[in-house]
Amino acid sequence: MSMSFIVYAVFAIVFDRARPRADATAKGLTFLALAAAFAQQLFLFHLHSVDNKSMEGQYHLLFQFVIFVSLITTLTGIAMPKSFIKNITKWLGVLARRLYIGLSH
Repeated sequence: MSMSFIVYAVFAIVFDRARPRADATAKGLTFLALAAAFAQQLFLFHLHSVDNKSMEGQYHLLFQFVIFVSLITTLTGIAMPKSFIKNITKWLGVLARRLYIGLSH
């Protein structure tokens, strides 16, 4: 799961170094790489949580929703990179992910 985000980070650094003044294409590719990482994480959590009746299963469903929101806001960022509502929603999704990870360990 973390490997996909490491690959995203490497691509983001490469895109930033290749074009210091990133045009819309480079930013779109960066958002697309991040969306692929979120999609993989959503897929893995969907396969991992088989029993949704237990307490852990309910937390996994909640976390899948948070990952889905992050995925949608990232894909929306390709078309509307300066949208304030999208940025706030993405920030809340990242905050919820950090709270979930912090509380689960």
